[in-house]
Amino acid sequence: MASNPIVFLDIPTKEPRTTWSFNLWRTRFALNFKGLDYVTEWVEYPDIKPRLEGHVPPHESDVPYTLPAIILPDGTYIMDSNKIAPALEALYPSPPLRLDSPLIPRLRALMNGVHAPFGPIFAPSVPNLLLSERSREYFVRTRSEDHGMDLFKWGQENGGDPAWEALTPSLQEITALLQETPDGPFFMGKEAGYVDFYWAGYLLFTQMIGVYDKFLELSGDAKAHTDFLEAMKPWSARTDH
Repeated sequence: MASNPIVFLDIPTKEPRTTWSFNLWRTRFALNFKGLDYVTEWVEYPDIKPRLEGHVPPHESDVPYTLPAIILPDGTYIMDSNKIAPALEALYPSPPLRLDSPLIPRLRALMNGVHAPFGPIFAPSVPNLLLSERSREYFVRTRSEDHGMDLFKWGQENGGDPAWEALTPSLQEITALLQETPDGPFFMGKEAGYVDFYWAGYLLFTQMIGVYDKFLELSGDAKAHTDFLEAMKPWSARTDH
């Protein structure tokens, strides 16, 4: 008898529902890359806590329950992409995610340099362009609380050209890291792995909010990134099943 599929808990856009979050893309990429049998369960922002509470230990933070999460065929829940990836690797080792690549911490550090100044640019766009009304209200309210002021005002005061200028050096360092292995198109050369899922998910997110071309313009070598995303297409095509 066939086993149950993995259930991937993802946050949808408004209709027609599709995946969008760079954090959740990593797990979807891992599932697609390994060719695993899975189904998507869409969970709106205000439903995340009630959906996961009692199934997984909460984070020790102000946000105790987050996505991504998966439910394995045996019914085990796993929350957090950093826990999901090694669990999938242990259960389904081929093809390997190469979680031990030294490029992963290097890329993550550089992405932090992009992400901090990018926040005021992208955060207001998420509710305006992507989310359903239920998730939009939750997102705006909680992010406004996080910043101690209205989310959109925070974006106006901290975004714009200064934010783009601030993220450009780290973005160009990511370009250099992508080109460090000359036989490309992936970070590790001709073989894709988990390190690629970080950046591919981020680039796909910039497409969703309409700033992908700006990223390419500032990257120092647009073709390196367009070739990279093109090579990722076998694992980025499935977004809404």
